[in-house]
Amino acid sequence: FPLGEKDPKILARKAVLDDEVYRVRLGGEPVRVLGIVARQANADRHVHAIETNNSSVELAIDPGYAGAYSILALQYYEGQIHIIDEIYEQFRTTEEMIEEAKLRPWWHLVDVKQPGTIDRAAKQHHAQDSVHEKWLEHTEFWLDLSNAVIPVDDGIDQLNMHLRTDRIIVHPKCRGILAEWDLANFPDEMQNFTPWQYKKNSSGDLRGDKAVEGADHSTTALIYWLVQRFGFVTPDTLDYTPGEIMYSEYGPDYATVA
Repeated sequence: FPLGEKDPKILARKAVLDDEVYRVRLGGEPVRVLGIVARQANADRHVHAIETNNSSVELAIDPGYAGAYSILALQYYEGQIHIIDEIYEQFRTTEEMIEEAKLRPWWHLVDVKQPGTIDRAAKQHHAQDSVHEKWLEHTEFWLDLSNAVIPVDDGIDQLNMHLRTDRIIVHPKCRGILAEWDLANFPDEMQNFTPWQYKKNSSGDLRGDKAVEGADHSTTALIYWLVQRFGFVTPDTLDYTPGEIMYSEYGPDYATVA
């Protein structure tokens, strides 16, 4: 097609094809997994090589072992949520993950008074200090624990509403969370991982019962951080025009965008 996208044959197909089908079949864009949970995530909008600035860094942490142990480093800067770095490892202890985090160039920017959020399960004891207590012992960071259990469906809704505002920017080196959103490949040693997605039946169709499967470690850490930082946002109060995410008139348990 010598005229590229302006070729009459291309334009004729564009006129009748669904936009996504056109971009995949004729634009050569990769096909995303059917039923991906982070449905509002888009590489063009959300993935950029952002630079770390001198703003304070907050951590979003989802402890794991056989599954991934995830630490996200975030900066809330000029109304945007910048995910500047990620540590995404299997078979690593909390102490090992902390030591790795301390080597990162942003570590000195973590605010002791507001260091971030960790999955509420981190307070559990298994015949030893809890993960939450280990973070306090080795860093002097008192990480926030979620005030309540966040149902999976509610957490997914929170994630997608924030993604729709285009305020979440992820550095491309954060391969764990991007792979969970089906926007990158998992690290080589985690090729048995699959993106976070809704389950399908034996015919390959979405089951429709909201059951999910796949890796969700960094995404879960981000969801807990979003809810702890901004409260729950609701579709009827969220304004998608550019502006600042802030608490709304509905009180501290809700957030909106002005």
